[in-house]
Amino acid sequence: LMPTTNYDIRVRTNCDDGSNSAWLTGDFRTVCLSGGNVDIGDGTTTYSSIPVSNYYNYAISEQLFTASELGGSNTFSSISFNCQNANATSRSWDIYLMPTTLTSLSGLVNIDNSAVKGFSGTASISSGWFTINFDSAFVYDGTTNLMLIVDDNTGSYSSTNNYNCHSLTGATSARIYSDGPDYDPYQATS
Repeated sequence: LMPTTNYDIRVRTNCDDGSNSAWLTGDFRTVCLSGGNVDIGDGTTTYSSIPVSNYYNYAISEQLFTASELGGSNTFSSISFNCQNANATSRSWDIYLMPTTLTSLSGLVNIDNSAVKGFSGTASISSGWFTINFDSAFVYDGTTNLMLIVDDNTGSYSSTNNYNCHSLTGATSARIYSDGPDYDPYQATS
């Protein structure tokens, strides 16, 4: 079924003895614009640099998610992270989503024109699950892999936040951080 599409239906019973009922007709419309929440991993690993480190003035992290992990086409309007201890509760973040054919990361990847900036502003971080609503929704095609890029532009550091994440075999994340200068995600590898 396709999202927000009208369908006409006809239904009748076919019995083992060869008899059947009269046709019942009707119609319905699918109302969802997308498939709903996508949960990835078990969250049993604790890490301070994913989604991004706040122990430095500036940081960028990139995470790679496969099409099979994402479970098909969807429209993403927010993202949630599970923070074990929120020492820094307000950070200046830009969050990008970018389709990619990459299957692993050997280091940071410069984002390109296919990247969509889903969020730009102050991320309000709390212990436990917190959600960042995107400024504009990202329509995911369901076939490519997807990069999540979090760019911390705060310009100051604080005690480390620890986030729950999941471990995978292979290289599926990369990060860079420093006390200055600020990084350009379009030229993160230079």
